[in-house]
Amino acid sequence: PPIDPWMIAKPLFFNEVRRSGRFQRYLGKVMHIVLPADDEDSRIVARMTGDAERMGSSDPQGWALEAFFRKYPVHRLAASLARHADSHGELLRAIAGFDDVIATQSDSDELINSETTHHLRWCEFHDSLRWPVYVPTFAMKKNLNWMQKTEDLAHIAFDPLGSREASGFLMRPGPYIWTLRDMLEARDTRRGERMHGIRKRGFLDPAEPHVGLGGSIHISSLAEPAAHWCKKGGIIEASFQETTFDSRFLDSVENGTLSVGEVVRASIRPWCNTDTPTVFLGSLSSHMRELVLQATPSVLRSNPSRYCFFSPTLDGPLGATATQEWSQLCKLPEFAGTG
Repeated sequence: PPIDPWMIAKPLFFNEVRRSGRFQRYLGKVMHIVLPADDEDSRIVARMTGDAERMGSSDPQGWALEAFFRKYPVHRLAASLARHADSHGELLRAIAGFDDVIATQSDSDELINSETTHHLRWCEFHDSLRWPVYVPTFAMKKNLNWMQKTEDLAHIAFDPLGSREASGFLMRPGPYIWTLRDMLEARDTRRGERMHGIRKRGFLDPAEPHVGLGGSIHISSLAEPAAHWCKKGGIIEASFQETTFDSRFLDSVENGTLSVGEVVRASIRPWCNTDTPTVFLGSLSSHMRELVLQATPSVLRSNPSRYCFFSPTLDGPLGATATQEWSQLCKLPEFAGTG
């Protein structure tokens, strides 16, 4: 919406860059809808954002705001079937009229790799297929060297080799694949829905399909300076008050002498939350390491130096984060229990 929580107009940039080389080739596939400032949804979002910012992460209003934005694009797209029938009628009727048009909702840190996307795009779905289709997603923390232990699906052997090692690192919330018709009728991404009965039965019913291991990763709390500080200061997390900078760091900022080393020390930290512990990938089996490599998007695999925060190597500037010893920092008082 073009207003902020204080009902002040925000600048919108897409119209300024839509004819640029980056977006020009995709304009035929883009439907850009701007809500007027007096739109009821604009007022709801502004109010929720302001409430979440004032209350902080201890209040569920922040998570309600996140849930709202997850389903909001589908809600607006469904509404557009009626509102914009004249200008976008053919496109909207096409995407809403076929069950073989599929969609997924994934947060920006949930990455389905291109091989899986290609498979989903071109495979022919059987009429008896029961939606949704689960994309088994490995939970990673900080970078691709560290996996988060989960109990979500630990009792299910997804691995065709029968091993349950991989199941102990899978994230249950998704992504899931639905037909777009399902999403539009629900006016929601349906992210909160799960495959029926999977936890109770302890095995995967063939009627509740998945695409197999190695399709997706979820890399949260990325150890990258901008991501670290934006997350700490974000409305949902609302935990910036817990993050302090020492006087030397602030002096360097003020004097214009801030070094790369100082930035790294202030923002690149291990995951020390013992409630959701991490495991060094290098300590797991070679089969497990191969599955994670397969699940990693090819753009990250092919460009480790460009995406050095995602895939730090031993010989790089962030080499310490690519060793099991990095977790030993959690023994220091300033890191204990932190995320």
